[in-house]
Amino acid sequence: MFLRHFTFNDLKRNGLLKIGLISFLLYSWISYLSKYFIYGVGYADRPIILFLFLYLILFLFYFLAIYLVLRLKEQNKNLKIVLFFAVLFRLALLPSNPIQEDDHYRYLWDGKVTRNGINPYKYSPDEIREFAENRENIEYTFKKIKELESLNLIRFKNHQSEILFDRINHPEVPTIYPPFSQIVFSFADVFLGGGTTGLRIILFIFDLAVLWMVLLLLKSQKINPLYSIIYAWSPLVIKEIVNSLHMDSIPLLFLTLSTYLLVKSSPRMSIFTYSLSILSKYYSLMLLPIFFAEIRKDGWSKLLTVAMVLFFTLLIFCFPFIDNRWSIFKGLVIYGSQWERNDSIFAVIKYLTGNHQITIIIVFGILTAILGYITLASEDIVKKILILLTAFFLLSPTQYPWYLISFLPFLSFYPNRALLLLSGLLSLYYLEFYFIYHQLNQAILLIRWFEYLPFYILLVYDMLKKCER
Repeated sequence: MFLRHFTFNDLKRNGLLKIGLISFLLYSWISYLSKYFIYGVGYADRPIILFLFLYLILFLFYFLAIYLVLRLKEQNKNLKIVLFFAVLFRLALLPSNPIQEDDHYRYLWDGKVTRNGINPYKYSPDEIREFAENRENIEYTFKKIKELESLNLIRFKNHQSEILFDRINHPEVPTIYPPFSQIVFSFADVFLGGGTTGLRIILFIFDLAVLWMVLLLLKSQKINPLYSIIYAWSPLVIKEIVNSLHMDSIPLLFLTLSTYLLVKSSPRMSIFTYSLSILSKYYSLMLLPIFFAEIRKDGWSKLLTVAMVLFFTLLIFCFPFIDNRWSIFKGLVIYGSQWERNDSIFAVIKYLTGNHQITIIIVFGILTAILGYITLASEDIVKKILILLTAFFLLSPTQYPWYLISFLPFLSFYPNRALLLLSGLLSLYYLEFYFIYHQLNQAILLIRWFEYLPFYILLVYDMLKKCER
């Protein structure tokens, strides 16, 4: 009877409030479930299926909230609800254990190394471990012995340091995270006694700052501020940053800030903050032609000035980490040339070519062509950034769910239902762990079909429909 008389107008009246309350309960449940996700313990007993069930329900309510926002007129009242629950959802996950993620151990180890005045790019964790175990059997220079001894002193300084070191994933690879990220990680090592709590609060603050920048950008473009819900209530953002402690809110803050400053005609400050985005995660570098093309509209002299600002900012932050082996890029080169995980278009091209390196060249060519076209297009800079970051994600050999966060703030300006659907479907990535723990490895091959096929069908359908108009 209730459903028969329940109309869209009923939902519209207090819809966001009801969705917010239900979502908060779901986030609280997930936070409670996280206690069963303890590093190195009970893999087969982890409630991954229940977690995914709750997570997907959250996405359904998230999509419903966006549907409501696109039709609501009362901005001020509803914006307060959006912002209130945006903070509340994140607070619900603050005390949680990271669910199926361990990247934060690398961040915290990097922070300890950097804070002790040692170049974090020079040695992989395996090299440090090998020195401790086989130093009599391997010849080392005096300088190398001194550095590796210092690193092992950090490693065994206390129980927390030992845990961080032993839990670093891909220990054979030196860190890939740029210099400004290392500064943030160093601060996390001392903030609130170090550890995951301090890092989580720092990333939480960066995340809320990104939301603030989205609101400022929407206001500057005279777009309904309620559209910020696309970032503010995204379960992907909330889970991957607050729960899983991925550091993507750091580069994203500086990218959104630089975009806002450029829109507000402050090119020098824009390019400075854009430099910090590059120095936090290197993917921002591919947006350089877009920023330069926008600034060049004000004349070549202004472009030359901002180019100098960019060059010296990058140089100042990178210089302390540069050595004669250019080890600052060692881990990045390994990552860029060898990594492949959860990909879609890249996997198809690789299947057709049969060669990983040839596929990289083809994908690089496609992305370069898209970059050239977008740079010369007459679209506004926000749309250009959205298109390019989306293309980069879809063509990448590594499509981890949290990588999609890079363009979610810009999706607030141009909502796209296919991309929003993808943000939810990518949660199926976590099924891979369930199948591994229960020795169902053959089923892993099916995951990407369910992740990407509905997305690409909807994307192509919407593009064809748009062309018909």
